[in-house]
Amino acid sequence: MAQHALPDLVTKDDLKLALTDLKADLKADLAEIKGRLTNLPSAAQLLFMQIAIILAIFAGAFGLLKITGPAG
Repeated sequence: MAQHALPDLVTKDDLKLALTDLKADLKADLAEIKGRLTNLPSAAQLLFMQIAIILAIFAGAFGLLKITGPAG
């Protein structure tokens, strides 16, 4: 009776195998996260994009003022 009371006991080998599988899954997930992070723009790129947008707005406003002339 004692033999059948706990038939699903996990052995050390089972735990080692499960940990090995878990480590492999974590490594794959970490590689995916690192791959996605490499596609994000850096702080310098974000700064230059903001500067470019501001300069484009000013250039457009200056062009419109040149076409329409001064108000008044």
